[in-house]
Amino acid sequence: MNVEVQNDGQADGQGADVIVIGGGPAGLMAAIEASDLGAEVVLLESENQLGGGMLPATGHVTLCETKFAPEPRALLLQDLAHAHPDADPALLQVYVDRSGRSFARLEELGVRFAKSVQLAHMSAPWAHEMPLQNRGGGAQIVDALVAAAQSRPIRILRRVRARRLVRDQQRVTHVEVETEGRCRRFEVRRAVVLATGGFSRNPDLIKHFGGPGTQRIMPVTAPGSRGDGLLMAMALGAGTRFLTAGIAASGPVDRHTGVTSIINYCGAILLNKAGRRFCDESEPYTDITLKGLSQPESLMIQIFDAKVKDNFSKTMWSKVYAGAREFTADSLEDLVTRLRQECGLDPEKALETIHGYNAAIGSGQDAFGRRCLVGSVGAPQPITAAPFHAIIAVPGTTHFNGGLALDARMRVLDVFNEPVPGLFSAGEVTGGFHGTGYMSGSHIGMALVFGREAGINAAAHSVGQG
Repeated sequence: MNVEVQNDGQADGQGADVIVIGGGPAGLMAAIEASDLGAEVVLLESENQLGGGMLPATGHVTLCETKFAPEPRALLLQDLAHAHPDADPALLQVYVDRSGRSFARLEELGVRFAKSVQLAHMSAPWAHEMPLQNRGGGAQIVDALVAAAQSRPIRILRRVRARRLVRDQQRVTHVEVETEGRCRRFEVRRAVVLATGGFSRNPDLIKHFGGPGTQRIMPVTAPGSRGDGLLMAMALGAGTRFLTAGIAASGPVDRHTGVTSIINYCGAILLNKAGRRFCDESEPYTDITLKGLSQPESLMIQIFDAKVKDNFSKTMWSKVYAGAREFTADSLEDLVTRLRQECGLDPEKALETIHGYNAAIGSGQDAFGRRCLVGSVGAPQPITAAPFHAIIAVPGTTHFNGGLALDARMRVLDVFNEPVPGLFSAGEVTGGFHGTGYMSGSHIGMALVFGREAGINAAAHSVGQG
């Protein structure tokens, strides 16, 4: 959904009570909440389209105390603490405490969930899923939030890239931007909310903050994921959390098209170039892809059959992760021979591995301990139904888990853990909620829940507050 630029006609001197930088899920939620509390709001988006990294996402949202997942917040907190073992406990607590109300608020804004499902690291079906339609779940959520934002007196400006924050002794006072080849300055009367995403599209930041091998990760994130918000806040002395750990492979992607492919969650197996499996394919995709990064040429070759492909077609993943290049053959022998030509796969070892997997799955004695399709759900089946398929994948990243330091009110903290006055943040630009771990659905959930909190607290901020 496109939103037209609304020009205010003046280069300088314009502003708002709250300026939200970034038009993804966190920024949209922040702008809506701040507007509903009576604040005058400007939302700045650097790209031509709103939605950010949510548009190509499945849209799973991890929440508790809802009509689809009525289990109590204490249980979700326990699961999050297990999946995010070094996360900030205060941020985990805010998340679960606001979870049920956030679900109700999303419904008020037109987001219509259909069910919840149980994925990796979950003891209950926390991951709320949208109806199966032609559009993926993430795009459906974006549609509802953009419509809600458009129905409010929020000034939405696209193709406006924020470059610097200006502060005086008390707080952030202005946002400097670039648009149409010129600079402008917006006055901030109360607060700024940074919701600019990660920096997986910025090779220099990856080079300096990433760990070994991170430059080989293929980004499939939003075009605006350049680290603008991170740099603007750091220039004001903002602290950071888990930057290096946050630059991690988060899912296998087709090396030809860049499309994310997690068909392993419907029964595919993953082989390296030597024709060997290297993981339990039901593990969290972040863990699987991290292991893939250490394989020869970082190849993660997905092998599956007609049954798996049919199962995949009935999931939300198929609505979002469509377009990967598939190699197909009537026999496994022909398939692995083709893959030898395409990527150097060892066909003899690959056949040995596939037949060994089929025998082990049938007896319940898989060498990697695989017992389910994903997490603790579903039963894997032998790969025996022709035609047979393969996708040549490499480690990719769909999101970023490190960033700015926050407190429980979504205030950005400086390097001394003091709030930067007038500066709030939410979404992928923040760090501390995930730590070095990740639970499925918590990335989008964090953007929505914390975006809402940031908007509420930014609207209530006044000059002189910390």
